[in-house]
Amino acid sequence: MIIIGSIAVPHLIASPGLNTARNTVGSQHRKGVSRSWLGAGVLALLADPAHAYHFDFDNSEITAYLDSTVTIASAMRTEGAKQSTFASSGNWAVFNDAGDIYSTPLTYLGELGISKGDFGFFSRFKYLYDYTLNAKDCSNCFGRTPAGGFNGVPKGSQDAANKLSLLDFFVYGNWTVMDRPLTLRAGKQVVSWGESNILGGGIATMQSPEDLNGRVTPGSEVKDRLLPQEMLWGSYSLTDHWNIEAYYVWNWRPSIFISTGTLFSPFDNLGPGFNPDLGIPGVEYRGRDYPDRGGQWGLSTRFVLENFNDAELGFYWVRSHAFLPALQANYDPTGPVAFPVIGPVTYKSVYPQDQDTYAVSLSGELGSTGLSFGTEINMRKDFYDTRQCQNNFGLTGVGGALQALGAGAPLPVVQGIAGLTPNMPGCGVGNSNEYMWLGNIVSATGGGPFGANRQIYVLDVAASWIDNLRDGDPTDRVNDGADRVTLAQAEEALAVGARGNTLAQVGALIDPGHFKGVDQLDRPITPFALQYALVASYEYNNLFWNLNVKPRFVYIQDVAGYTPFGSGAIIEHQRVGVIGATFEYQKATSLDLTYTTWLGNAGNWYDRDNVSMTLKYRF
Repeated sequence: MIIIGSIAVPHLIASPGLNTARNTVGSQHRKGVSRSWLGAGVLALLADPAHAYHFDFDNSEITAYLDSTVTIASAMRTEGAKQSTFASSGNWAVFNDAGDIYSTPLTYLGELGISKGDFGFFSRFKYLYDYTLNAKDCSNCFGRTPAGGFNGVPKGSQDAANKLSLLDFFVYGNWTVMDRPLTLRAGKQVVSWGESNILGGGIATMQSPEDLNGRVTPGSEVKDRLLPQEMLWGSYSLTDHWNIEAYYVWNWRPSIFISTGTLFSPFDNLGPGFNPDLGIPGVEYRGRDYPDRGGQWGLSTRFVLENFNDAELGFYWVRSHAFLPALQANYDPTGPVAFPVIGPVTYKSVYPQDQDTYAVSLSGELGSTGLSFGTEINMRKDFYDTRQCQNNFGLTGVGGALQALGAGAPLPVVQGIAGLTPNMPGCGVGNSNEYMWLGNIVSATGGGPFGANRQIYVLDVAASWIDNLRDGDPTDRVNDGADRVTLAQAEEALAVGARGNTLAQVGALIDPGHFKGVDQLDRPITPFALQYALVASYEYNNLFWNLNVKPRFVYIQDVAGYTPFGSGAIIEHQRVGVIGATFEYQKATSLDLTYTTWLGNAGNWYDRDNVSMTLKYRF
């Protein structure tokens, strides 16, 4: 498992060959592009698995199969907790010692496909049970327990670790319209566009919600954690080299945040098992402000450029709602009058809606070099995950206001610290545009060092630019030098309103710098950010005992800057190294061993080195 910023790098890193295959095979399929576009998504999902159970029918035109995967995994931290993160019970109180086993999931994933001619049905369903999380009962996960003080895993988090889930559930059909192929799908499904590879931030992140627990659960794969939405999707080939694609979502679904009380939960105030009581008397939780169920859609068109070695050029426009909320404080006449100056205050989870994202992608092969590439540029207009200052309440903005009250601060300062007004300088001016560039180069060839049968190398790069983040705002977040807020300085800092640090951040400021903006979770962001990843993977067939052995090496570095949680969560100077190997027997059984380490002490997770073991059986 690899966590970058606040979320994990996709599990493809654990099996880079899978992602490389997508690039390599994709370029080969462009030679017969009409077949690829005819039903690329369905072909990928419904490809007859080698070890599926087949059903026999009297009608030979009807085919059906059930493909099953059973996974048993375990993960253990190898380094004790070092930073007293203010709100993370899982790291600081529940699984805080080196040698603690923090997850032991047992998972069943079933894939059922039925088809007759050009029509069919597909479904995926999963059951997950994590013994370790369900055995860590909590006796104080309620009431006024302060964030970071839970002594176990809350009941809501345990329920999320003992759950049956229906994932995909859709029907599909293929037709010929005006001598051109048309494919339609209707039901719960996932659509992903663009060229994002290992690193986050592509347009695909704006298309589907996700169970973020899957990013920190040993043995989980991408298909296990992407959450389908109910939609109508269609693809039509105008020519052999020109395709259009569109979808409309009629039932928005949110992402599932990392469960409270687990090792990688960043705080106790969001996700399954969260404590709605912030530990601040009189501040009540008033539920969620959901977006419209409908109103999400996407349009794309792609061209094959014959004169450029059959490269594929794509244009995309996606409108989506937020899949993760921001916490927002509000004046509420019905709330308890807890603060004589501020007045009645409550808070709720808010999901912004109608976010437009535009993207251009290009992928193909670099001449006759044997290298394949993919690149994407996207722009998120007025991205809801960017803010000029911390007026989104953060996690304990009201606590900061209380501290300011004790110092006799003026009402406007108190309200601004609490995040209850849009009138502080720099606030209320709308969100910023974010521009992302992603690029990858992949080399996949036969042979390799020490007699390898196959070798794969990947270079992945991501860069971000956020405009209109202005300096000098009194609510800018200052995390270093003489201006860095300490516990001793907290009351004065909050009283004068000159630093914009809430009490939640005091004592937990691990990101040095003067930040012009924050994301929806009050994490710092910068105008520019850059990161890259290097992957080397090898395959040794029948190395011993009829086992195929696949070692891999991964290095990821966040070179500069910080990005929002929803676009890669880059944290400057964070470095991660991964060493792993998969032992595969007859394609059906595999054992994977992985060691993940954070190099240095940058970022939120530098004290969470871990090892994991995953056993999979497919039948």
